[in-house]
Amino acid sequence: MIVIGICTRKRPKMLAALLESLAQMQPLLDDKVTCIVVENGPPDGAQAIVQVFADRLNISWFNEPKVGLVHARNAVIERFLETDGGWLGFVDDDETVAPDWLVEMARAQANFLDAAAFIGPKQFIFTKQPPQVISAIRQPALKHGQLMRFGGTANAMVARSVFDVAGYGLRFDPVFNLCGGEDGDLFIRLGDRGGVVRFVGSAIVYETQPAERSTLGYRMRRWRHHAHNAGQSIIYRRGQVYGRLIIMGRIIRSFTRAISYMAFGLVALVFSETSGLHYLGTSIRAVCGFVGYCQSMWSDASNRYAHVDGA
Repeated sequence: MIVIGICTRKRPKMLAALLESLAQMQPLLDDKVTCIVVENGPPDGAQAIVQVFADRLNISWFNEPKVGLVHARNAVIERFLETDGGWLGFVDDDETVAPDWLVEMARAQANFLDAAAFIGPKQFIFTKQPPQVISAIRQPALKHGQLMRFGGTANAMVARSVFDVAGYGLRFDPVFNLCGGEDGDLFIRLGDRGGVVRFVGSAIVYETQPAERSTLGYRMRRWRHHAHNAGQSIIYRRGQVYGRLIIMGRIIRSFTRAISYMAFGLVALVFSETSGLHYLGTSIRAVCGFVGYCQSMWSDASNRYAHVDGA
């Protein structure tokens, strides 16, 4: 059996859109599929939305009153372990899944028997056209089945052994409860213990970006926050001294990339606007990484997830 775990908090419209996409997925021939929705914080309507889909999905609702992503995700794991499910899929409540998402994840399970987890891509759907310097950034090309060191729960399928005490026995770490980064930390720890994580390029989820998420300022804040979180995670896992040495290396690399790509972009603009904007956008992202890593040297990451972004 495959279980799909969803954490949600005060996002009724987004949750309904996700459940609708799950209801329209291509069915699996041999596996039973069930969905677990954990509403984080005080109950605020998610149960009623779940009930609307009860005749189309094998779905259940639970409440985790302690606010925070880690509390919610770990609650999903505990509910999952109460079932006989072999795999736990994660998608976020502000996403929708492609019709063949689960079919492609199941195909990957059959083709890569060594994997303890699979990570799929997330594609943005902008309701308002973002600045060209954002849309021109080309994401790194990952090969289907490629080994991954880092992943996230926006689009993941994880084997039961990752959470079972007879296996790796992992949980999301409470230190990342409100700042985020708990998913990346879990997959890094899984890799440290020998767990294999592979990329499934054909298992796609979509994240609709409202107008307020389409601005350059918003993306810059996200990039800075991710680097800040990554730096804090490094210090937490590697220790105060060695962790800061690693971060110093990343600060230098980010600074170098920012200067280099800025120069490349200005030159490339003469020949190709698309290539020039790609390099300039990558330079801006590197600047945000530089600032975020610097911040991680002396301050904790912000409690970004204490507040809800979306509806």
